[in-house]
Amino acid sequence: MLAFFIFLYTFIMKSTNRGSITPFFIIVVSLIVIIGLIIFEYTFYSFSYSKAKVNMYAEMDKVMSEYDRKLFNEVGLLAVKKDNLKKPIADIDVLEKQIESLMDQKSLVKSVAMAESIVNEFIKRKTKVKLKSFDVSYLNLKLYTIIDGRASKRDIKEFITNLASVSLYAELQGISVNRLKDLISNLRFEELKNIRPVFVLRSSIRKNFKKILSAYKKYDKLGVYKHYFLADYSIDYIGYNLTKTKSYLTSEYIATGIANKKISKYAVLSEIYLIRILLDFMETFVNPKVRDKIKKMSFGSPKLFAIEAVAFSAIEAFYDTNRIRNGGKIPIYKGKGGFIVFSISNKYYKNGFTYPHYLKMVIMIIPKKIVLNRMVYVIEKRFKIKLSEHFTEIDVKRKTEFKGRLIPFKFEKTIEGKLSYE
Repeated sequence: MLAFFIFLYTFIMKSTNRGSITPFFIIVVSLIVIIGLIIFEYTFYSFSYSKAKVNMYAEMDKVMSEYDRKLFNEVGLLAVKKDNLKKPIADIDVLEKQIESLMDQKSLVKSVAMAESIVNEFIKRKTKVKLKSFDVSYLNLKLYTIIDGRASKRDIKEFITNLASVSLYAELQGISVNRLKDLISNLRFEELKNIRPVFVLRSSIRKNFKKILSAYKKYDKLGVYKHYFLADYSIDYIGYNLTKTKSYLTSEYIATGIANKKISKYAVLSEIYLIRILLDFMETFVNPKVRDKIKKMSFGSPKLFAIEAVAFSAIEAFYDTNRIRNGGKIPIYKGKGGFIVFSISNKYYKNGFTYPHYLKMVIMIIPKKIVLNRMVYVIEKRFKIKLSEHFTEIDVKRKTEFKGRLIPFKFEKTIEGKLSYE
């Protein structure tokens, strides 16, 4: 097109034998038109490309939103049963990442609850006001109980009082805290229903927690955290079975690999017994109260002391395991509480670990790969599904054709997109 206008300009100049400004303007206008056409076509192409990509992600999002609800609600795992997707949740690396992400969030909630308890205790000492500690989800539940008009005056007063400590770790979306107090105090619940405020964890807390956790993971060369969150997940989501019979496999299977519930229960208790023997034996040397008693019985003989330390540790571990089996608390280090075996009365410890905590210890001893494989087996048995058919990632490559509106051109472009639960 440009060549045509150059030819036209040359022809006019030759035919008139004089300079003319008209041909010059013809070329300038032509160039402007050409550039305008190119800009228009590029704008149209960019719009079409963005539209195609948005449509593709909308379709992908729809696929990923059809996750197995029961699987998510009961064991916290996100997966879609659909063909042509990637990363099956049966892959233990994929399963581990999902569990880690889930338990990271739980650790964050626990940390915030702990921090809130400290703050509440400080406020109580300074102001003599007793505050109740609760997490963000419970906070939202209390808020909407008030908005729906189902809360008593005492609950409303307590909620408003608690907002002083809540603001340290949570932020309110949709309305300011002062405005919320004003509307609740004046019982203007209809207005709150239209606003629909919600509490969320402060983004600064999430960021700082993520930094701390990342730093810890970086220097955790022994992989203690990874073993811990798997054991923690097993207890919290797969559950345990000590006094109540359940139809499905629980954490005892994760710990032992034995499907028979009765046998697996005694296998776990025997492992807890071994853990307690080790801890009690160590305490015979480091706890002055226990060490002095054994020394008196051994008459100062080191060999006799060692024999009696083993014997008392074995007996003490038996008492400990029996107490743990019956739901009692046994601390890792007994300190001033001393051993049960030296107590005439039936000694009880105020603080200590219960059966679920010791079951976590047993699971943490087992290699991570074995634990994850057993988890896959338990989940498949419980839900009667194949986790190899449940996927966590969608990866789409789509060829799109673009045609010019004014300038005759046509070409194809491959659009790629990926969505994952990880």
